[in-house]
Amino acid sequence: MADAAKIKVDDARVAAAGIRRLDGRHLTLYTDFPADEQTDNLPAVFDLAFPQWCKYFEVDPDEMRDWRLTGFLIHDRELFRRLGLLPDYLPPFQYAFCINTDFWIYQQPGEYYGRHLVLHEGTHCFMNRRFGAC
Repeated sequence: MADAAKIKVDDARVAAAGIRRLDGRHLTLYTDFPADEQTDNLPAVFDLAFPQWCKYFEVDPDEMRDWRLTGFLIHDRELFRRLGLLPDYLPPFQYAFCINTDFWIYQQPGEYYGRHLVLHEGTHCFMNRRFGAC
């Protein structure tokens, strides 16, 4: 699955279906969660993690300056599937999954665990990009 194509998103179509797009420097996050401070701040939190990953893995931030992910924070799985944002080639997963520069996260109880999974999947994607595996 390492050769899976990046998910193509038709922003107008997904917005018409009620999916919001949240942008940061290193993350574009699509979600059907209602607007709230915790969810809306996830791209900014993700961007704060970037220099931490670089420091921990001893990576020059300039080497990954253009690194950018697309994430899908999902409440209604069937809606994302119908829109082509939750592809059939993904294996069954309970919480979260990533391939290349895309990740998917199902709704979790509590704010902490959802934020944790965004950063967790971001770590996998960072390692995949920088080291070829995680």
